[in-house]
Amino acid sequence: MSGSSRPERPTSAGVIPVNETTDRVVATDEATAVPTARTPKAKRKAVVTGRKDYSGRQRVVIGTLSVLTLFVVWESVTRIFDVPQLFLPKLSDIFAALLTTHRSGVLVENTLISVNLFVWSMLLSFAIAIPLGLVVGAVDWLNRTFTTWFWAVYTAPRIVFIPLVLLWAGISTTAKVVIIVISAVPPTTVVIIEGVKTVEGSLLRVARSYGASRRQTLRLVVFPATLPFIGTGVRMGVSRGLVGLFGAELFTAHSGLGYLLLDAGKRYNTPLVFGILGVYLLLCMTAIAGSTSLEKRLSRWRE
Repeated sequence: MSGSSRPERPTSAGVIPVNETTDRVVATDEATAVPTARTPKAKRKAVVTGRKDYSGRQRVVIGTLSVLTLFVVWESVTRIFDVPQLFLPKLSDIFAALLTTHRSGVLVENTLISVNLFVWSMLLSFAIAIPLGLVVGAVDWLNRTFTTWFWAVYTAPRIVFIPLVLLWAGISTTAKVVIIVISAVPPTTVVIIEGVKTVEGSLLRVARSYGASRRQTLRLVVFPATLPFIGTGVRMGVSRGLVGLFGAELFTAHSGLGYLLLDAGKRYNTPLVFGILGVYLLLCMTAIAGSTSLEKRLSRWRE
């Protein structure tokens, strides 16, 4: 063979030419081409879903237009058909009731009480649920023993626990915190437990081969691999925590948005009831948007 000729690699299928500079197989026939260790992986093809991807500005414009359309239709229907205020008040009356409550200082004060209660309760819930989910998911006997109980509490209606919590803690802020924690911890925990089960066994074997302890394996292998599931668990915990907040403030109504809602209902102030519900919806949308953004950030490593 001359010096300028391309080297050949013998195989069971015959002789295959090899490029000297890249050490890659020069495939002249798919049946005889054998990839080497340096052969680059094929690039992933973009999946065409047929759905149009809107920019952030377009989403804001579309959302704003949809809300304005709803407001116009609401106000028009209540005025044209003269709907009784007890069933569906005019949108202008709702804003007027909210403005009156705001001027008295009651709305902002009770909104801040609800927001502070929710934020601190959720931080406590995540401080419990994330380590608990990692440990229970990683330790086999804990997984077999307690996962069923977590699922049972997760699927049970939260309202069944409220009378028991009130017996233990009375009508107090502590009772509200306990109700929110009971609502948020189970869904977050079960998602993380299921996420731990998806950690690749090869990663665990590598960690053990390097002499990593169980605590180091949890911190350096299991925790990073479970981050997308932690993001999903946080989002589910936030949504369930909002339900717990609403129930807690209704049953222990002495402050917060739930107190304003219950008080307005007792006085048959339907416009204010709708207004407080609107404030609740804004709080829910903000919390869900924040948790969804966190979930996307924690899932970026998959891309």
